[in-house]
Amino acid sequence: MSTDYRIEKKIKVADFLSRLAKARILEVISSHEEVVAKLAKTLFPHDEATARRGRPELDALACDRVRTLTDGNNYLAFHVDDDGTVQYLTRYAWCRGAPVPILNAIAKIFDTKIWSERHMSFIPTHFHRDK
Repeated sequence: MSTDYRIEKKIKVADFLSRLAKARILEVISSHEEVVAKLAKTLFPHDEATARRGRPELDALACDRVRTLTDGNNYLAFHVDDDGTVQYLTRYAWCRGAPVPILNAIAKIFDTKIWSERHMSFIPTHFHRDK
């Protein structure tokens, strides 16, 4: 189970990490194998054989495009777009703690809004249909 969040502004990854580091929110460095194992366990919780064996499509998810932040207690993944900006944030089941402290810090530091996938503003306005 996961929840995605979208940031109102485009933020370059280098700026994102350096400004968050000043607030003691740091990137977690994990090995590729650790990330693949966590993804397999999250995506295939009832299929231990698949989770242990792994799947090729998980390698793509586990590349540098999916990275993790922590404040020491809470964890939140962020996804990097082709242009080097933060595309969106995800709270995965394997991310311990609550995402709210990190989300609040991001909103405050970058003076931006953040929407959950459960909020209509999560969907970019060009996808909304006129009634």
